Amino acid sequence: MKRFFAFAFSLFILVIAAAMIVPSFIDWSVYRDQAAQVVREKTGLDLVINGSVGFSVIPTPRFYIEQAALNTEDEKLLASFERLEVNLELAPLFNKQIKVSSLTLVKPQISLEKLKNGKLNIMTPEIESLSKGSKEEDTTQKETQTPPAFDMSLDEIRIKDGEFTYTDHKTKTHTKIQNINMDLSAQSLMGPFEAQGSVFYEGHALNIDAKTMRYDSENNLISPKIKLVVQPGDITIEYGGVVSMEGENGISLQGQTNIYVKDIAKTLAKYNVKSQQAGIKSGTFVAKGLLTADAKTLSYKNIAINLNEQDLIADLSVNLSPLSYDLALNTPKDNKIDLSALLSDNYGFKKADLHMSVSGEAQKVMIKSAAVKLDDMGLSLSGSYEMPEGKRPQLSLNAKMSKLDYEKLAAIMPKSSGSHSQARWGAQKNNNVTSLPMDVVFTAEINELIWQKKTIKGITVKARATQNKVILDSLKVQNMGKAKLKASGEVLDLAKQEGITAYLDLDSPDIKHLANWLEVDTSAWPQKVKKANIKVKATGSSQTMDVTANVTSMNTKLIASGKIKNPVSNPAFNDLQLQIKHDNMAQAIQMLSGASINDKNLQKSLDFYTKVSQNEQIYTLEGIKGSLSGISVEGDVKIDLSGKIPAIKADLDFGTVKLESVVNKNAKASSGSVAQPSGVQRWSKEAIDTSAFHTVNLDLNISAKAINYGAWPLNDPKMTLKLKNGVLNITDLSANIFGGQISATSNVQIAHEVRAPLYFENTSTFSNVDLGKLSKALIGTQLVNISGIGSLDLSLKSSGVSPAALIYDLSGQGKVEGSDILLKGIDVSRFVRALSDETRPGDTLLGVWKGSTKGGQTKFDTLDGAFTIQNGVVNISSMTLDGQTAKIETTGQIDLPRWTLSTKHPMSVKSTDSEGAQIPPFEISFNGSLDNPSQTFGQGLLQDYMKRKIQRKLNKLITDKLGLPGARGNNSGSEEASGQTTPDSGSDSDSNISPKPAPVQDPEDVLKDVAEDALKGILQDLLR
Repeated sequence: MKRFFAFAFSLFILVIAAAMIVPSFIDWSVYRDQAAQVVREKTGLDLVINGSVGFSVIPTPRFYIEQAALNTEDEKLLASFERLEVNLELAPLFNKQIKVSSLTLVKPQISLEKLKNGKLNIMTPEIESLSKGSKEEDTTQKETQTPPAFDMSLDEIRIKDGEFTYTDHKTKTHTKIQNINMDLSAQSLMGPFEAQGSVFYEGHALNIDAKTMRYDSENNLISPKIKLVVQPGDITIEYGGVVSMEGENGISLQGQTNIYVKDIAKTLAKYNVKSQQAGIKSGTFVAKGLLTADAKTLSYKNIAINLNEQDLIADLSVNLSPLSYDLALNTPKDNKIDLSALLSDNYGFKKADLHMSVSGEAQKVMIKSAAVKLDDMGLSLSGSYEMPEGKRPQLSLNAKMSKLDYEKLAAIMPKSSGSHSQARWGAQKNNNVTSLPMDVVFTAEINELIWQKKTIKGITVKARATQNKVILDSLKVQNMGKAKLKASGEVLDLAKQEGITAYLDLDSPDIKHLANWLEVDTSAWPQKVKKANIKVKATGSSQTMDVTANVTSMNTKLIASGKIKNPVSNPAFNDLQLQIKHDNMAQAIQMLSGASINDKNLQKSLDFYTKVSQNEQIYTLEGIKGSLSGISVEGDVKIDLSGKIPAIKADLDFGTVKLESVVNKNAKASSGSVAQPSGVQRWSKEAIDTSAFHTVNLDLNISAKAINYGAWPLNDPKMTLKLKNGVLNITDLSANIFGGQISATSNVQIAHEVRAPLYFENTSTFSNVDLGKLSKALIGTQLVNISGIGSLDLSLKSSGVSPAALIYDLSGQGKVEGSDILLKGIDVSRFVRALSDETRPGDTLLGVWKGSTKGGQTKFDTLDGAFTIQNGVVNISSMTLDGQTAKIETTGQIDLPRWTLSTKHPMSVKSTDSEGAQIPPFEISFNGSLDNPSQTFGQGLLQDYMKRKIQRKLNKLITDKLGLPGARGNNSGSEEASGQTTPDSGSDSDSNISPKPAPVQDPEDVLKDVAEDALKGILQDLLR
């Protein structure tokens, strides 16, 4: 027995020694060619082993191969590895168990290719036949259900630094998975299985931790639990469910799938999306749903999404062959998202509601419906995104919004700039001009848009865009600061910014309201500016635009056409043709300057044309031609807008200008024959509108054919007019007037405050003028009809807010000289003759005066006078008319504020040989309204003279008729000759002249009584 055990032990030692020693004496490399031959015969592939091959039994069976490669028939690499090592446990082999303690694969590389014919490069004819045979064997095995000869388990399979590539020559795609490091184990070929490791794919590291239950061979099912962690981003994906190895579409799976992100802000940052730019707060993201997939379909149903405790639900269905999918994303019913938990607080929104349905295909995405509501701002979207093969992507988008708050929406949009921002939004740069990476068709309806805290209503947009072309079919706005807007246009070359066409039509019922709405300062605008329509057409490029604009406002039409350089960056234009038309020039001036003009001469049409050039803020108007309310004008103007108020410098030549005086009498005042009662308003007390004096600075050289200003007709006038900061100076005024010449200077100062008085001073010299016309122009009415040549030196000054105030404050002085004066309506010679020869009994002295001077005239050789003006009252201290037949010396006052006069005109009649008699001096007075003053005839000695003339004639008549002695006539004549007068001589009444009748009457007494009665009647008639 002992010898048996010794033998057995020796045999065991020998076997072990043989197992350890014998393999080392075997040259395993001689089998490489045999192995390659077998692989070639079975698979049609070439096996190349460049390294060593080894096998050992002790201490455990071990097999290894180094530097092996498997190539296709055309010598392309299919698979390779640096080392393959397999370690088995020896003892289980005796029980028909293969237990692989470890299998190590170092740097394996697998390169699969899908050829243009659709086959994989590994599918040789031999493998295809082998595959068919394996299917038949599988069927036979199922029928016979013969158990395998060996039970196999894998304790550890280790893959180090592996690489897998897949190339599809048909679609020209290439996929590469690198750094494959994996540890696998299996209790048997049927499982359970475990796997841990990592791979690197397209910049992402994927950590894998997977476990499966034992393979259910009866149902061909396996139940895995898989956990994947994606880096960067710490995205965890977990799957737990079943995998079916057989089905209608091959392998299929179904199970609960969870996606977990610990910090969504950090994860987005890993993908170059900063949380501040995206507006997303830090927090967890979780998505849970049921994943069902096979070779043709995939669905992810009932997805519960939770982001920072805010819930969404979603469903995803995908068909893989051909590719199509449907995605639905919604907020839960009766549950809104609290945006403060997701977004930064400065966005202003509080709650959100989302309902979206999207479907797509391999090359097309369709938004069936999308409704997003942010607080009270709602947005509905529909459209599609298509990527046709060989063509540019196509985006079609329709948007409807009940309310859009631009500021809140812009806060959510990324604020980054430069190439990074452009890359994010898919923009491409071409010559510094952004071009779209897709063709776009866009329509939008916005009921209410909040823009810069302003509300715009009723917006509709239709637009199209290609890579280098943008077309705005229409843009309509129903209410933008009460205005309506229509626009359209196109850009044919975005890269060069050429081929630009734009149309704009703006209709505003209140253009000032629109300007204020746009935050344009309208404080200098006139109050009455209201409705306006603006039509603009522009064509050209970003360098030069041909622009035609038509502006209509307050019956004013402005037409402009020309070229504008740099219209976007720094607009400037040259030879821009400008035309302004208006039916009423006074209204146009009021609209432009704010000054109210009531002059009926300026209420005719305006038609103005010029060419405008610009140099920064200086505008030059050349070749001006126009009709200003019938007044022709030509010249050049330069307008400087660089200061606080515009400055205008001009040389202008006018035709005939007719203007009303600024101090014309009130139209309501009576012009009848009756003098105005006290208190009647003669001058307007309405404040003079001086606003225009502060809206512009002027430096004008003006000439004209004629300027008729009120009662002042200036012919061929020339003047220099300067207005600066409310101070108006008129210098070098010269003109022909009233047959002579005038030279004058004026200074007017206007305060900036409302209803503040204006101040003016004027110095004028009139030479060789018609004094009658001059006096009428100065006083405003014709007191006497006078003509003649004279000169006047006049200085005036005044202040006030209204014409009445200016008249009441008027002061100054004047001196007048003249010669060859004709006083029409007064014929002194005829009056003398009437008194001497033609007076009849019953004539009154005033009647004789009026009758004898009507239609006549008196010539005077000289006029010499002086006057002063104080508080609107003209004080005539001396005004003498002296001629061969008469001399008139005038004194008194002309009260312009009250429109009255009180003047005395003592007249001395000079005797001539032809007239014979000496007429005593007499006086004519005027009192009352300037329109029709009452005339008083001072009679005095002239009255006595007339009575004695009548008495002499009467006595002569009695003597001649009755044949009485002529003693009475002689006595009468001697009385006249003696110069004696009656007791009432020099009196304005003859009531005391009545001789007493004789008590005893004889014929002669009777005749005396008759004479006395006749004389009484004559005197009574005279005194009537």
